[in-house]
Amino acid sequence: MFTIQRLQSTSDGEPLVELSSVQFPSVREIGVPELRHLVCKCIAVNQHVASEWNVPYDSPSFIVPDTSVSLSCSPEDHLASTTRSLRNHVLMTYRRMHSRLHNPSTHPTRLIYQSTPTEVFFAWKTDSFEMFCTLEPLTSKTLLNEIRKTLLKWFTSRKHQLFSLCSPTF
Repeated sequence: MFTIQRLQSTSDGEPLVELSSVQFPSVREIGVPELRHLVCKCIAVNQHVASEWNVPYDSPSFIVPDTSVSLSCSPEDHLASTTRSLRNHVLMTYRRMHSRLHNPSTHPTRLIYQSTPTEVFFAWKTDSFEMFCTLEPLTSKTLLNEIRKTLLKWFTSRKHQLFSLCSPTF
């Protein structure tokens, strides 16, 4: 309660209003057609932002199965379970890449490129941010350089909107 009163007494609670109006960025607005999902961390303020989930990690369209086949769960339950499983796979991969970026027993790692038959994962660590991305499966390392440039421009231009860089003291 004290924190809210303090925020309201300084700037009429403007920081709270700004933070509450921020939307998750959509992968379309970032400008990388191959991008499926993105998580960014601003190191200076230790804050994270993630994009909205995109196909196939949002609820993809579901083809109704043949009714002659008996299902143990409803199509909606199966779809929700599949979606959760796909998202969990992405987040677990991000965690493993994060561990590799911060492993003190290995040489300092700044970039990780991991390709699977269903997606490409990319982790990038700089002095000011960390970024974890999921891309379309046919994204090449060559194309990744262009994607990095686009993501850097997007991050630099939007970081004041995405993160609370000048938070008031309490």
